[in-house]
Amino acid sequence: MKRLLSLVLRIFWKSKFIQKYINPIRSVYFRFNGDMPKHQYVSKGETVLHAGCWQIETIRGWSQSVGPKGKVVIIEADDYSHELLTKELELRKTKLSNVILVHNAVWNKKEKLVLEEADRPGSNKIKDAKTYYKTDIGNYINEIRVDANTISNILSEQNINHVDHFHLTINGAELEALEGIDKKLFKKQTRIIVYCETLNEETNESVSSSVIDKLNSNKFKVFCSTNMPKYPDIIYGVK
Repeated sequence: MKRLLSLVLRIFWKSKFIQKYINPIRSVYFRFNGDMPKHQYVSKGETVLHAGCWQIETIRGWSQSVGPKGKVVIIEADDYSHELLTKELELRKTKLSNVILVHNAVWNKKEKLVLEEADRPGSNKIKDAKTYYKTDIGNYINEIRVDANTISNILSEQNINHVDHFHLTINGAELEALEGIDKKLFKKQTRIIVYCETLNEETNESVSSSVIDKLNSNKFKVFCSTNMPKYPDIIYGVK
């Protein structure tokens, strides 16, 4: 019964009526649910960029959601995680042929940065971002030098001039990442999700407030879940 209901909802979601009003519906959905399944963030044939992605399951979800005519750009800074993803993609190259994997940290310019490696990959963080976690997320066990670049430069190198959905899970460098995106990429109907789990070292305020200001300055309509605190952890913007 649960599978049947899930199938019915998927068919309804892909209907012409829903697709006509898809972005307003996504915004309402997000406001009351806080986070959405990947297939509801994007539509078939679209291009999605996920910066800070270290799980092959996440990549597979994006790949299936946009379909063979879509594209998925994955940006991962950590050497070990990138190596694992490279091997996984090679094993699944037939099913995940629409995926492009880039070994970089995202930043507001091209340079070398220090990446703090944690005992869980999801907590790795760019040291130069001058941010820290709100809660204890484990221990940092190593520091490595990584190549950083802007999202605009990375996309240009891949001959991609449009992204429908940006997904940023980069632990404290969110503002720098946004500064590194050319406004020309922010076209009508562009969506962006930014996960903000850190605080600014100087002000002790959540980076979410700065991220919201940055998105507003780029003419995004910003939505936060009604279930989130004053400084939301997840921010959804629609151009």
